Amino acid sequence: MNTVTEAQALFSYLQKQISPLLPNTPLVLFHARFPLQQRLVLEDKLAQLFGKHGQRPPTAIVVATQVLEQSLDVDFDLMITALAPIDLMLQRAGRLHRHDNPRPTPLAPAILYCLQADLTVKTPQFGLSAEVYEPITLLKTALVLENYDHQALSLPAAVSDLIESVYGSKAIHYPENLTNTAEDWEMLAHGLAKQVKFIAQENSLPPPTEEDFFEQLADVMDDDDIVHKTQTRLTRPSITIIVLHQIHQQVYLDAAGTQPINLAAKHKPSPELTKALLLNSVTISHPGWYNYFYAETELPPGWKQSPVLRYCRAALFENNQLINNSTEILNIDLELGLIFN
Repeated sequence: MNTVTEAQALFSYLQKQISPLLPNTPLVLFHARFPLQQRLVLEDKLAQLFGKHGQRPPTAIVVATQVLEQSLDVDFDLMITALAPIDLMLQRAGRLHRHDNPRPTPLAPAILYCLQADLTVKTPQFGLSAEVYEPITLLKTALVLENYDHQALSLPAAVSDLIESVYGSKAIHYPENLTNTAEDWEMLAHGLAKQVKFIAQENSLPPPTEEDFFEQLADVMDDDDIVHKTQTRLTRPSITIIVLHQIHQQVYLDAAGTQPINLAAKHKPSPELTKALLLNSVTISHPGWYNYFYAETELPPGWKQSPVLRYCRAALFENNQLINNSTEILNIDLELGLIFN
């Protein structure tokens, strides 16, 4: 799936509908909105089940987002994916039959199913994927893949042609019903590209000179606000929160209440405590929650002295729900991770 929200919803559905029918089939959810320690445990579990030397179960289902395509050396028999830009589709396909493992006869060929939008309408609906990727890139990818429907692709031999078909200079022939929408989306993408270039120029570091480059750079790096806001890509700003648990007015690192922590401490956290805190970290880019944590939460005094923790924010949960004055709800769930409600 292309978003954590969709992955969480699908996982919950499969838990209710499929798990009772296949009680011995492992069902794993993997995305970037788990605390770091839990994410590392999940990565290890996936490697044990689907890695090169993993102990593969007879059957298993993994629901994941883009994080699966980026770094893990895992191997699947069959894949169903939401539509994504062609280069990312190819990365996902690289997790199919990655290693020389025995397969069930029906899965001897590497099969990838793509969930396509309806291309017969005037404006195809890409759902939440259009909030992650440019609609015009999704449309181009959909049209290119449609040409290969039910056909075998030889990878990596076909990679260059596929990428060139979407990102190359040769114009794509759009069906008549899609022409106007494609033109609108092309203009939108062009405008975003210009905006990205402008932002990059506005936020670039000062040009070096023989005499004072390092002095200029030091001035910039000493300004916390500049460092925090500087960006060269048009992406949502993100912030790292540290998941903590409040039980009877005491704050703990763990939900079981066995590792107390003093947020009022004024001294710099020890390396051991810093590591423990970072293992509870989650980086989020949700606009509303980013604004809440950045503008409305206080940085613990000791964290201000830590070069690692000074840009993080503490997130206090009680009974797995964030303690805050907002009407919005943020939950932490052992199986689903951080949930935006």
